[in-house]
Amino acid sequence: MNSLSKKIVLVDDFLLDSLDSEDSIVIQWSTRTKGVNELSLPDYLEGNADQIRFEYLEWCFNLGNFPVKGKAAGRFFKINSYPSFLGMSLLREKSVIKNPDIYLIFKLRALELYIQKSKIRHLELFTNNRFLEKTIKNFCIYLGVEYSCESEFSYESRYSSSNRLRDKAPHFIQALLYWLRALFRYLLYFRKRESNCLLDRQMTVVSYFPNLDQDFEKRNIYRSHYWNELQEIFTKDRACNWVWMYANNKQYSLKEACKLKKRFQEHEKDAQKYFFIEEFLSFFLLLKAASIYFRVAFRSIFCKSIIQKFRLKNSAFDFWEILKDDWGSSFFGKVAMENSIRLVEFEALSKKIPKQELCIYLWENQGWERALVYSWKQYQASPIYGFQHSSIAYFDLRNFINCKEFGFRKDLAIIVPDLILVSGQRAMRLLINNYIPAQKVMPVESVRFLYLTDYDYKPKNKNFKKILLVVTGYSENLLNQQLNLLNEVMDDELRSCYDRIVIKPHPFKPINLNSRGFDQLAFSELSNERLKSLLEEADFVYSDNHTTAAVEALLMGKPLAVHVPNDFFNMSPLYHPDPSIFGSVNFVSTADQLKKALLNPSNSSFIESDYFFLDKGLSKWNNLLNEGVYETT
Repeated sequence: MNSLSKKIVLVDDFLLDSLDSEDSIVIQWSTRTKGVNELSLPDYLEGNADQIRFEYLEWCFNLGNFPVKGKAAGRFFKINSYPSFLGMSLLREKSVIKNPDIYLIFKLRALELYIQKSKIRHLELFTNNRFLEKTIKNFCIYLGVEYSCESEFSYESRYSSSNRLRDKAPHFIQALLYWLRALFRYLLYFRKRESNCLLDRQMTVVSYFPNLDQDFEKRNIYRSHYWNELQEIFTKDRACNWVWMYANNKQYSLKEACKLKKRFQEHEKDAQKYFFIEEFLSFFLLLKAASIYFRVAFRSIFCKSIIQKFRLKNSAFDFWEILKDDWGSSFFGKVAMENSIRLVEFEALSKKIPKQELCIYLWENQGWERALVYSWKQYQASPIYGFQHSSIAYFDLRNFINCKEFGFRKDLAIIVPDLILVSGQRAMRLLINNYIPAQKVMPVESVRFLYLTDYDYKPKNKNFKKILLVVTGYSENLLNQQLNLLNEVMDDELRSCYDRIVIKPHPFKPINLNSRGFDQLAFSELSNERLKSLLEEADFVYSDNHTTAAVEALLMGKPLAVHVPNDFFNMSPLYHPDPSIFGSVNFVSTADQLKKALLNPSNSSFIESDYFFLDKGLSKWNNLLNEGVYETT
């Protein structure tokens, strides 16, 4: 590549027949595959990941300090004593799953860094995507770079595109539909709820529903995979109030979930109490939530000045157009209504519930959690802890909180838990190194992965059948990419290496291979067996990018390949821009990379033995619950 070039040719899914590479630098916009003397922007982004991630998180944290009508934006969006709706917004949640367009901001910043470093004067774009053309054109205007594009546009698409009609409706209509849906569910399932008294002087656990252990469910016993053996410690010397947040799923409709709750309650009698959070609603509270929503929406009218603050420090380009839907949803759309309803629900729970010793909830740093923490601290004097129940990915931005929120400002401290209970050494380091004070991060055992303590690796006999285990995820796009790659490489040579190919679908994303056109995978087996059993039998694991199954496989010593999408964040919990952290993890995005990994299974990556804290005696949890002290590590 000619380092003195002053022109970029930016290519997006477009074949160039010829190019004078002496005068230009070719940058692949959306693929990790690159030719000789070409640059992959997704790869360049990862090479500058620490800087870009720091800049974006800093912008998110500072958003609340920008002035609006003579007040800081965070205080401007406070309604009465409630926490700021800015703190509960999608902008502060930073979820790249809810808004994949955050990746576009990161890519544009990476491109800007390259332009600044190489002193580029001219950018030529080749794309069929009209949205990308508009974005890059505006980007060049901000940077003062000459721009040209001669492509013919055949489509207009962005990362967060949705085909659902309701998602294309105006934000106010989406908010109204959400309120009507909440009213319908309340009238249909919760208005005539049975009397179920909350337990006094005990513990409250807030969790998602279902994610049930099927063996226990058949015996009318509530056992969640989020908590597993920990439930026995919770209930050994105390009773629990279990408060569930129903998550849409294909296993149980809300109607079926209500029937399940009744079965569980009848079995437990008064030993444990089970509630859906909607049981604390009333028609009056729904009207109150609507009133809060309208006050937030009205205030958003006066925020035109903040639009000019949508740019990173030391950066020239403005990304308001990329995040304006998040802003609209958060302050006068569906998310604003959802947060209003969550506030009144958790306020009603915290007011109604008798004095409690402790509250623990599943910590993912979502908006509803801030409503829970605020309400608990307002009406209960007992501690509230967030449990980080799974692994933490480098690019899962939700997990990183401004350290000031744990400090002396009361308006910030009321929306964060007293402690974050962390399930592994790797997660502890990642959180502490990214803004969260060490004294607020405490170790506990990872109850979802305790089975790993019993695993004893034994090499198979050479004559034993070899199994390739494919673990897929819940994203339709990534699922197709992952299986397409496997379908492309599957040939007689690979079939001779593996006697069985077993595909384990995500519980919420079943797979029909015939309807997807994966001809080369027709002989594969679809299995709904427990992942634990499938991992134990596997000789090689090919995993989805998001799943923690990759960590489990590595801890078991299994050869592993992790699919990484061409044009999105590497969301694997095994990814870090510093290769010394995990070694040479087999991240595959091309057919050649996958085939090479499958034909030459090896394990050159490594992982700390305490990636998860694993102790079947659950000593750290016992210290917390029974003695109120921690054993530090």
